[in-house]
Amino acid sequence: MKRGLLVCLVCVALTFPAAGEAVEIAASHPFEPLSALEMKTAFEIVKARFTSDPNLPDKLRFPILVLSEPPKQTVLAWKTGDAFPRVAHVEILHNESNRTWVALVDLRQSKLVSLEQMPAGTQPALTDSENIEADAIIRAYRPWQDAMRARGVNPDFAFLDIWAPGDAPLPDDVAAKLPYGQNTRLLRYLTFDRGAKLEAFDPLAPQNPYGRPVEGVVVTVDMNAGAVVHMTDTVMHPISTESGNAPATVAPRPLSSEQPQGSDIDRQGHLVRWHNWQFYVALHPREGLVLYDVRFADRGTLRPIAYRMALSEIYVYYGLGEANWAWRGALDVGEYNAGTLAQALKVNEDVPENAQLLDAVFFSDIGPDGENETGTRDLPATVALYERDGGILWSRTDPSNYDRDTRYGRELVVTWNCWIGNYIYGFDWIFKLDGSIEIRVLLTGNTLNRGTNAETEASAPKVGIDTKGVLVAAPNHQHFLNFRLDLDVDGPVNHFTEMEVAHLPGTGFKNSFATTMQHIEQEGFRDTNPSRCAIGTWKAAVKTHSVSRRAMRLSRAAWRSPIRRPVSRGSSVLPLLSISCG
Repeated sequence: MKRGLLVCLVCVALTFPAAGEAVEIAASHPFEPLSALEMKTAFEIVKARFTSDPNLPDKLRFPILVLSEPPKQTVLAWKTGDAFPRVAHVEILHNESNRTWVALVDLRQSKLVSLEQMPAGTQPALTDSENIEADAIIRAYRPWQDAMRARGVNPDFAFLDIWAPGDAPLPDDVAAKLPYGQNTRLLRYLTFDRGAKLEAFDPLAPQNPYGRPVEGVVVTVDMNAGAVVHMTDTVMHPISTESGNAPATVAPRPLSSEQPQGSDIDRQGHLVRWHNWQFYVALHPREGLVLYDVRFADRGTLRPIAYRMALSEIYVYYGLGEANWAWRGALDVGEYNAGTLAQALKVNEDVPENAQLLDAVFFSDIGPDGENETGTRDLPATVALYERDGGILWSRTDPSNYDRDTRYGRELVVTWNCWIGNYIYGFDWIFKLDGSIEIRVLLTGNTLNRGTNAETEASAPKVGIDTKGVLVAAPNHQHFLNFRLDLDVDGPVNHFTEMEVAHLPGTGFKNSFATTMQHIEQEGFRDTNPSRCAIGTWKAAVKTHSVSRRAMRLSRAAWRSPIRRPVSRGSSVLPLLSISCG
């Protein structure tokens, strides 16, 4: 997973404070992301601690360096102009000794607050620099080269796709030879055939390697030792010659999204106001888009709705019972730091022309070097905000004279997307004038394909055939998307109830039904009946709402367990989440 280099023709001289020397804090809000200067300062303080202690190693990686958000009670008590903590959370990985630490750095005092070594086997997210190293290790590995040539693939034209090791452990005989056994930091790699060097393809018609899988070869790399420790070389199937990109079949006429009188979006840095809505938005290197302190103005009161809302995980597992596939169960957020893979949004491709674009800055996993003095990476235009037509907001018709009273709707969309291997995930947080929020998830990109033959596989339907009759299949798989919503409806003291609809017996009529309410007192997992229309509702424990000031409601089976059925071709079984808080 490599990013292109952005070249800037403006040179700036930067100086950084030494450990113990105060760093200038420009942040004006407790949730403001760390600046490049703050990240560099935190890195220098942590690095100095490792350098000064002979019992600590060098050659470190930094899978994540991010703001350690202040305690909730501190933020809730904060008012504009008040001081607030400024602490960096730093994860440190030493590959050779298979150790991970977590550090907290107080940036206001330029001081290391804590440094804790994690239990043995704790592994942080995969890093770009490890991918580069592992790619080179595999390309130099003779058995892999031989396996490619045996399948008619030029190793120089192969694309190697990085994976976390998944659910299946190493074979016992392999693990027994490794110093850290099953706790070894492993990467697994799949191979796809580009058919030519990357430079040979037209950037306007790029080749997509995921349409040309090389079946039967999975390489496992020990990133503690920097060596291949296992490789499967099983079935051989012909390689598809499809480019992976079909030409557009529809050329729609231009659709303009202009606002000649200006936008209703009032944005000051990361703080956004739009009609009755107010919230703080930032891009997190792990979770991606985070919405903080979401409020709704209601009859002169700026009501708190949510303290923090964000994607927390995407679990994707594959349903093909075969050794090369059984281990494939990806945690796309936690294992890959999804936020760091946010894509630059393009006007009239990802977002309309009236979009406002926000940039992000993240820390690289290797820190500063001769080419990157701050050790940070700029991610331009990774979040967008735009208004769009919302259709009819509401309408009423007088039954006597047919006069209509109608209000037209408008929506605010806050969006980002990220690429994680073959999949592209898009996330739209949609704010509406009626006081509701809707989350829409787009899954696009490519299915994870498998080389195959003409035999029928129940778990891997055929999805493509090239001009030579070579087939590819897409094994059944499921996407479970989890969002963490810290809802504070009119304050932090809330309770959650679940409502179900059921037939009402004893009335003498078949059409009678009623609702039952169940108070949910603790977190947990359970199966529910999707035919009973479960709806979860948050209510403030200290305030009663009239019809016009109803409690927050989560509908469309937001709390129902997803239907357990295999889904192929990239489909998701999860229903959309709609939050009503008007």
